[in-house]
Amino acid sequence: MEVSQVDIAVSPMDKAVSQVNIRSVRRTSQMKRRSVKRKRRLVRRTWRSVQ
Repeated sequence: MEVSQVDIAVSPMDKAVSQVNIRSVRRTSQMKRRSVKRKRRLVRRTWRSVQ
């Protein structure tokens, strides 16, 4: 009984933590994509100036 009670108490916390981690990962991936787009734009500008 004691073990089952502990599992029930911990499981909702684990779910909340996993949701938070997923959200943070999504945010970081979006930021990385934006940074890549910015870098590509800068590279295109430099290539135009060189040519």
